[in-house]
Amino acid sequence: IHAAQASQSKAVKNIASAASYLPLSGAGKAAARQQEAFNRAVGRTFGADAGTLTDDVMVQAKRAISSEYESVFNRKAVQLDQQALNQLAQLESSLLRRLPKDQAAVVKANIDDLLANSDNGVIPGRVYQALRGELSADGVMAKPMRELRGILDNAAFRSVGAKDAATLKAANAKWANLRTAEKSLQQVEGAKGNIRPASLFPLVRKGSTNELRQLAKAGQNVLKDPIPDSGTAGRMLAYGTIGGLGAGGMASGNENLRTLGAALALGATGGRLLNSPMAGRMMAQGTAPAWQGLAKALKPLPYLLPATVNASEQD
Repeated sequence: IHAAQASQSKAVKNIASAASYLPLSGAGKAAARQQEAFNRAVGRTFGADAGTLTDDVMVQAKRAISSEYESVFNRKAVQLDQQALNQLAQLESSLLRRLPKDQAAVVKANIDDLLANSDNGVIPGRVYQALRGELSADGVMAKPMRELRGILDNAAFRSVGAKDAATLKAANAKWANLRTAEKSLQQVEGAKGNIRPASLFPLVRKGSTNELRQLAKAGQNVLKDPIPDSGTAGRMLAYGTIGGLGAGGMASGNENLRTLGAALALGATGGRLLNSPMAGRMMAQGTAPAWQGLAKALKPLPYLLPATVNASEQD
């Protein structure tokens, strides 16, 4: 993480935001490095270890999870025992109270399909996999379908034994994490294979691992940019054409350009410090006095930049 993310200081956060517009600040490289690390951390929750979650990476992860299911269900069948049958009956009897008639009929049809594909309550493993994969819905049907899937999962856990049940539970958690990641990848940044950190928290699914939930919280509370960006500062820098004036401005005979060059040099230095992993670790570990001094020294930067840009425009 960066110093501005580890610190609670508004001054540090504002300085880092202002410095990110300056050339040589290291903000772009630091952001890219952090995005790659976040992608990799999310990917590891479903068995992928890649800095960019491309379509190929996601397909390979799905295949790996499917192979975990197959390792169990190629050998084992699922027994709809008396507990499962009682739960299915209770769910079916509650449908008309909970759903409109046509939607209740859809859920009931899925229950009937499960029973029709069983032989004295035994469902072959491959058949069970295919039937379970169809148990999803949106809107008001989502909860009853989740309950139906849960009844089947618990019946499967009881049927296959403790060791295989642990394999299935781990695969279910990876699958839930993968589906959450897929939802995030449908957003704009997903075209680049990136999980936008702030997008993850509202997408976390029931059944996702605690590891993914903690990453989602970090994406929302720590990694999300706390400073709203209207683009004004970026446009001011572009209009002022000051991208390459840092060193040249300081050596200029023009007083305003010297001021502008000093501002650029200060911003680049401060930006690189604030975007360095070392600074982030110092802030996170509580060794912040030196950085509080830096924040105080650089505090005028957000106000100095517009003034120096205006000066260069007047010249």
